[in-house]
Amino acid sequence: MVSPQMLPLSNPSEALPNRKGFTLVEVLAAIAIIALLVVISVPATKSVMAGGKRTQCVSHLKSWAYAFSSYAAENQGVLVAYQNDQPWASIATGAPYWRYFITDNLKQGQTVRLLRECPADSSKLPGYSFNKALQNKRVFAIEKPSKTIVLADSTPNRLYFLNSGGDWSSNVVPRHGNNANVLFIDGHVETLTKNDILDVWRENPVLP
Repeated sequence: MVSPQMLPLSNPSEALPNRKGFTLVEVLAAIAIIALLVVISVPATKSVMAGGKRTQCVSHLKSWAYAFSSYAAENQGVLVAYQNDQPWASIATGAPYWRYFITDNLKQGQTVRLLRECPADSSKLPGYSFNKALQNKRVFAIEKPSKTIVLADSTPNRLYFLNSGGDWSSNVVPRHGNNANVLFIDGHVETLTKNDILDVWRENPVLP
């Protein structure tokens, strides 16, 4: 009887599949790289978001410029009149709140509420103040329209900037990095440092 031929054993390394895994060092290195990418990307994302809010704020101020211009065109050039019988006056107090008169110019109450808020202010309160020296002033009588501030980023829920350097200094709020957005009489908007805003105010502290 012929004995069956013995089959040669295969190489053990060839019999088992190659299943090399990650070493601990490689896993830790991958985690470190991911963490580094997160650290790098977060400030960039915040910067993009901040830039978007700054742009939205500028857009709000441009809308205010349109409303002020429309109101002045219909009221003998007066920017904001100090009269209790104006349709934009606060019904509760009779005070001439400039925030309310825009309702008649934009025709949208909800839009008005949104435009009073700076997108960069988390309080959701009105975030702009009006230069009180401009009440009852006619636009064409302003000598330096490109240098005369109408609205600026301010302490939340504050109506006016009074005509004093101390009031402007304490209530201008640089919400956009180290800058605040400012609307001028001629309708243009600038993003300025607080010191630059005060310099503009010092150039023209008393209006005609």
